[in-house]
Amino acid sequence: MTASYDAANDCFTLTANTPGAGQNIVVGAGTDTSNFLTIAGFNDAGATFTAGTDAGAVDPGKVMISGGFSLIPTSGVITINDVPIYINASTDSLNDVIEKINTSAAGVVAAYNAASDTFSLVGASTDAGRDVISLGSPSDTSNFFYATKLVYPPDIESDGTPTVLNTRIQVGQPGQRALFQVDGVSYNRKSNTVTDVLNGVTMTLNAAQLASGAPATLNITADTSQVLEKIKSFIVEYNKTVELASPLAISKDEREKYMPALTEKQIQTMTFAQIEEYNTGRAISARPGGATRTGCC
Repeated sequence: MTASYDAANDCFTLTANTPGAGQNIVVGAGTDTSNFLTIAGFNDAGATFTAGTDAGAVDPGKVMISGGFSLIPTSGVITINDVPIYINASTDSLNDVIEKINTSAAGVVAAYNAASDTFSLVGASTDAGRDVISLGSPSDTSNFFYATKLVYPPDIESDGTPTVLNTRIQVGQPGQRALFQVDGVSYNRKSNTVTDVLNGVTMTLNAAQLASGAPATLNITADTSQVLEKIKSFIVEYNKTVELASPLAISKDEREKYMPALTEKQIQTMTFAQIEEYNTGRAISARPGGATRTGCC
């Protein structure tokens, strides 16, 4: 097993060197003559035991000392692209550390894939040179890079303690940008899918160059299916608008209820134009097919 001291939380930890759920740690025996286990807190009622786990059991939402790591992360400083980041294994979960990394100035994107049980760092910069990521520094004090297997296997000190990454190393490979010409103009893009050179055209670069060395010729045709879909969409929306704007035909009973014949008293209070307008409306609503709804097929 490996013993370690966490200065940030003032506690000792014993870790089985062999990972897995079947490992156990037993302290103390009847023949002991030293009180070290008591001083270190292993015999206290508040001492905790965290069972080891088999591969694929990391819980990114739990604090890291009980998150299921085969090699339990320790609190301290880690350095990514020369940016120091402090982590606390007793209070930070893996998700917390991911957020710290992603919001730092390190210029990388950290992620945990539960399906493959892997932790990854990807350069966030569009500069191809930043696809190579530097890890570690002489001031690092946490074994996080070893615990997440970004660097593996871990170096072990002569006393059996997994060391931290106190040297600066580079991981990853430099990205290669796509270099190409269109009509004699040179372009370079990080992706082989190019959408911003020719208006309305998406190009996928599949090879470095034709075998003959001759330039490639693009044959561009209109995508009529997109036009047809837009026309169909317009027709649907047009018919909805017409349906809302056109009056619905009313029955005879509805006409008599809402547009009854004018009484003699009403006629005496109305002008000739008002009477004519009202009666015209009644005649239209009563006419077969008078009220219509027009649409477009």
